[in-house]
Amino acid sequence: MKYFRANRPLTINEVQKFAPAAFADKASLDVSKNYSFLSTRNLIETLEKKNIVPFAVAQTKSRTDEAKESGRHLIRFRHENHKLEIGEVVPEIVLETSHDAKSSFKFSLGLFRLICENGLVAPCSILDTIRIKHVKADDSDVIDAAFEVLDSSDSAIENILEMKRKVLSIDDRFSFANEATTLRWEKESDCPHLPLEKILAPRRRKESELDLWTTFNVVQENLVRGGLSFYKLNDKGYPIARQSTRAVNSIAKNLELNRNLWTLANKFLNN
Repeated sequence: MKYFRANRPLTINEVQKFAPAAFADKASLDVSKNYSFLSTRNLIETLEKKNIVPFAVAQTKSRTDEAKESGRHLIRFRHENHKLEIGEVVPEIVLETSHDAKSSFKFSLGLFRLICENGLVAPCSILDTIRIKHVKADDSDVIDAAFEVLDSSDSAIENILEMKRKVLSIDDRFSFANEATTLRWEKESDCPHLPLEKILAPRRRKESELDLWTTFNVVQENLVRGGLSFYKLNDKGYPIARQSTRAVNSIAKNLELNRNLWTLANKFLNN
């Protein structure tokens, strides 16, 4: 899964090209008779009337044409007329769904930072993800959920301001990075031999501050985007090969990791 994102509203053709399942007019053939088809396209058109439009899309790879037309897809919406400034945090509606009975309609509040085109999914601590099952539901339920998520953005911005005011000690920053790695690699055997200094290393000069918000963003980007080099060790602990961490390309895992990192950040905020 790779995002197609632009610093402008996406055209309908771009959304359809990178997320064809968003324009399905019916569910997959193998869903049950109790399955309620909820149209992603109707949501796009309804939000567009409120000047809330797609700025990023993604869809999982599919092996068949049918799966391509009904598979899991993700769309990030924000207000069309919002003028971005460097370093500004912009709220987004993050939609994840499919039309094959493998995913409900899921809405989260997302945050977008212009400085690094970073997508951060906030937060079960502010607003739990809203899930609408494809059973006894209709398009109005989907639209109401989208606006409910966006209404929570003020709480998220206040949460960010609190994180910016919280300066972490060196020990706290290393503790944060250490706990974050367990969220990225749950099994100890899967975790690369990666120094915590690399996870805390900013990719830009402007991100060298020691506050919680900056630390969170640096760690989040390094874990999600990957590309951190390390040495693979043999059974005796000797380096045998130079490797790099992989990006988190799965839609579900990307969202889950972002939510968990946000929860972790709030844990450090409240300590």
